[in-house]
Amino acid sequence: MTKAYRYTILGAVIMTATCLLSCSNESPFISEGDGVLKMNTEVRSDINIVTRGTIAGYEDKYLEDNLVVYIENSKGVIRKYLGYDQIPEAISLPVGTYVVEGWTGDSVSASFDKKFFRGYHKDVKVDAGSNEMSLKLDIANVVVQVDPQSLQQGISDLKVTFYHSRDKLEFGENEIKEEKRGYFMMPNDDTNLSFTIEGKNALGEPFTKTGEIENVERAHLYNMKLTSEPVVNTTGGGLIKLVIEDIPVIEEKFEILPGPYFKATYGQDALDLERQISSTSDPKDFKDVKIRALAYENMEELKIKFDSKILTQIQELENVSETNLMEPNKPNSWNNDNIQLMIEDKENEKSSISGNADIKVVEAWITIKAEFFNKLQANDSEYVIEFQARDKRGYVGLATLKIANSESALADPILSEEAPNENKSPMAILSNSAELNLTLLDDKVQDFGVLYRESGSEGDYNKVSALGNQNTLSTRATGKQYTVKLTGLKENTTYEYKVYADNFIETGSRTFTTESHFEIPNSSMEIWDSYSAKTLLGNKTVIYPGNTGHDNTFWDSGNEGAATANMTLTDKSTTMIGKGTYSACLQSKSALGMIAAGNIFIGQYVETDGTNGVLSLGREYNGSHPSNVKVMANYRPGSSVKIMSGNESYVPDGFAKGKDHGQIYVALTTGPIEIRTNPQKRHLFNQEEEEVVAYGEVTFEGVDFGPDGELAELKIPLFYKENAKTKKATHLIVVCSASKYGDFFSGSPGSTFYLDDFELEYGDIQWQ
Repeated sequence: MTKAYRYTILGAVIMTATCLLSCSNESPFISEGDGVLKMNTEVRSDINIVTRGTIAGYEDKYLEDNLVVYIENSKGVIRKYLGYDQIPEAISLPVGTYVVEGWTGDSVSASFDKKFFRGYHKDVKVDAGSNEMSLKLDIANVVVQVDPQSLQQGISDLKVTFYHSRDKLEFGENEIKEEKRGYFMMPNDDTNLSFTIEGKNALGEPFTKTGEIENVERAHLYNMKLTSEPVVNTTGGGLIKLVIEDIPVIEEKFEILPGPYFKATYGQDALDLERQISSTSDPKDFKDVKIRALAYENMEELKIKFDSKILTQIQELENVSETNLMEPNKPNSWNNDNIQLMIEDKENEKSSISGNADIKVVEAWITIKAEFFNKLQANDSEYVIEFQARDKRGYVGLATLKIANSESALADPILSEEAPNENKSPMAILSNSAELNLTLLDDKVQDFGVLYRESGSEGDYNKVSALGNQNTLSTRATGKQYTVKLTGLKENTTYEYKVYADNFIETGSRTFTTESHFEIPNSSMEIWDSYSAKTLLGNKTVIYPGNTGHDNTFWDSGNEGAATANMTLTDKSTTMIGKGTYSACLQSKSALGMIAAGNIFIGQYVETDGTNGVLSLGREYNGSHPSNVKVMANYRPGSSVKIMSGNESYVPDGFAKGKDHGQIYVALTTGPIEIRTNPQKRHLFNQEEEEVVAYGEVTFEGVDFGPDGELAELKIPLFYKENAKTKKATHLIVVCSASKYGDFFSGSPGSTFYLDDFELEYGDIQWQ
């Protein structure tokens, strides 16, 4: 049913409106734009009766504030939001198919009150135009409970303990009486939940019973009931019978609904709520302004407040300033035709959230006629009208309408934004370039952009226009915000910048600092040392590139694993060198019927698992964004390729008939990556893993590299993944192998790789 109330209050024309959003930036009410996704979030729990907006055990907004949402496609994660308020009301996405995943709550091993909710939706299609979806977050816990009737079965001192490999929960008589529920997050390798029942039977004799609930599922309640049945035996007493009920617990839903939200139109056009409306002509030519307030469930308060400059001119408003328009009959005292109010109370109508037909939406339209603004006297400063809406939950939405009717009252035509945050936008400020954001507020501006120079210098500013310049990137969805790219910058240098628009120049300035280049430790392979390692053949001396102690070395090799066979695969060499005295020489050798690949890598050899190695790839570095890795190299592949039996499927067809393959690969990651070659525990490097933000490789497929007896320059480009725009790399990985398939103990004895003078180079970024 729809109830409509119409009130006349006062009237006017407007030039500029600014809307401050409510405590939530999200709203399902916006429908403009192409290729956008609007998302509603439901958190569903095991609570039989739930008040919309709350879940037992959680304070208001806790679940909203701790909500994490990922949106990804085949290229990886392209959107990440932390907190419900940070999810854009309309998410701009290229047309395509996506996976949307979210979670909230507390992921703890075991708790009586902490719960974890998770949702996963794949094949979410985004077409051109507006798209809607509901992200349902189901409880992800295994839930347990002991039925209170168990205390009436002649059992005393009852205690039930549920547990898995990481934690436990104890249900004493108090917890059982209070019908407490326990919430478990199951470890990946645990499928069963164990329990121990302790107590005394009717004869006062202690007993203990243990068991397992097999193949437990999340979002299921396992209700334990203890009953006693008479039984004849030599000791008397009774037999304890155990019944465990498996009950799906998803019964009710918890909906995260946004607070009140304001929108506006100016004449027939949508009003950008980031700018003024203005008219400086004589006579004035303002248009009608409609302010639209929307709220879920209810709107307990809707206030309008006029500034003192308006009140001195329009006496009728003096008694109604900051009036709550939702009070019964209050607006009827406003009989001026220049401002009108209409409120629609939509009950049991399908809302704009897909699949929800029972959500009431309250809409209020405040129309201010052009005549109202036209008759305001010209003023050197802007006029302001403020709006405030509040719903029953206490959520507040604000909007401010700004009106300029003189040249001096006009706002700046352009605004600069803070320099991008390196953790939120790590690709924005690089060592030799920077992408800066600005907002254009005046469509009549002919030229606008950024002025910049080194901070503290007295020199002239460099000027980069945002129009007709190859440095201009794309406009954002609003059409008013731009990203301007500055190039040719110096590394590790602070710059100051300001925006300009025609003859206007921003008064103050902001700063940003470019990234520092990273110098790879021991890049010239000049430093070598050794350590003693325990092997199957006793303690062995192992050579490694470095001298900071093996636990702290930046570079390492597989020499410790080869020491089991009394071999050294990687060592310093003077045969072919670059700038210094030594280079690294990697040689593949045959041992125990297998090929051991000569290798060197950034990271650490952790241990030997039988005849297999365990490595930790990657060392911390400064998070910068190199374009490629340069190295001096010479490679000669061996022939007579050997493939270890059972590993034929891991190497390409024809490999055994040709020459060996040498390889170097480089990666930037968000943490170290563990490598295991043991077939039962195998985990090898995969460039598609989530931790990888950039990757590059070169493979010599049975061919030589470099002239005989000389090193040659080799460059390996890095290609950045889409997730590099939101993830800052913390680790650098470089892996070099004389036999690419050495992880599978396959290759050729005699393959030799000389390497020297590693260097990160910085230039234009390439995308995967």
